[in-house]
Amino acid sequence: MHKSLEIRELIKQEIIDGKLTEGSRLMPVRQLAQFYGISYLTMNHVLEQLEQENLIVRVHGKGVFVSSATQRSPREIRRVLTLYHGRDAIVPLFLSQLQDFCNTRNAELFFLEISDLPPEKRMEKLRAFLSQPADVLIVDGSYDLPFREIDKYRTNFRKTIFFNRYESSFELSTAAKILFDYFEAGKCAGEALLANNRKRLLYIAPDSSVRCKFPPFGPEETYHCRMRQGLMAALSGSGVRLENLITLPKKILTDLDEMLKRYQPDGIFVFHDDYAIKIYHWLNSHKLTPGKQMDVIGCFNTEIAKTWLTPGLSSIRFDSKRVMTALDEYIGGTEKNFKVMIPPELVIRGSMKQADSIRRCD
Repeated sequence: MHKSLEIRELIKQEIIDGKLTEGSRLMPVRQLAQFYGISYLTMNHVLEQLEQENLIVRVHGKGVFVSSATQRSPREIRRVLTLYHGRDAIVPLFLSQLQDFCNTRNAELFFLEISDLPPEKRMEKLRAFLSQPADVLIVDGSYDLPFREIDKYRTNFRKTIFFNRYESSFELSTAAKILFDYFEAGKCAGEALLANNRKRLLYIAPDSSVRCKFPPFGPEETYHCRMRQGLMAALSGSGVRLENLITLPKKILTDLDEMLKRYQPDGIFVFHDDYAIKIYHWLNSHKLTPGKQMDVIGCFNTEIAKTWLTPGLSSIRFDSKRVMTALDEYIGGTEKNFKVMIPPELVIRGSMKQADSIRRCD
């Protein structure tokens, strides 16, 4: 996240929390710029944004003051459309956070789950949904969405946000990008396994047979490939052996069984927590305790793993609160183009050690 956005959010939070009281005077702009370590122009831009939200008042010749609560107007946004594909693992958590986000801003939130629609009705429903003018359109980055069709309706929305996937040819024009950093997720997993002295690793990517045709696991810019690139970057020069398994959901345990007959990994990184849980229980049934004989790291939906008693299943997650903060910055700001990479966190359950460079969240 840009430093100016972090500073803006910090000042905003201090006003909301009452640390900066109503009517109190802020330091002059140059002093604020020096205090936060940014340029005068950048600090002035931050104050302009806060003023647009009626959080501060600038009085010529007197200074900058925190506005009173009665002066603060509601958010401009009133109507938010969200288009997504229901098979995406992270969407349920995101939608819950998004609902709370809109509720606190007096905004109406409308969903269209494209996976629920029969193919013959899909485009008709999609066009009807996108024909509704709205303040914000939020689009999930699923590959199954017809992005070229969606892009035709971009003038119906004041702002458009593309979230979830790494940058690819599927991006919408004139859309903000709030993206999860999958390269860092793979790197985080690799560093964690190295820190735990694992020497024989297995990377499992449950996916479609179509995806298997793309080496390695997808077009270069997609999240599958970026995650594996991060894993390889962490393992570079370590001497650690890495095997890969791409499999369909219904075949994952059968394929794993065959893999383990010829390869005995001591660490497994699974593309998706849901499948990590299946593997976790399969390993336990074969007396291969996760966290002892081998480490298992899942990626994506940590909340799924939390619903099971999985003390040996660690997880890579992306902080949904950071997503909401970025969303707030873009909707409330004046930026034409916006890109934020959401960093991963490692949630450790069991005996895994922590590499110094990894952000850990127990």
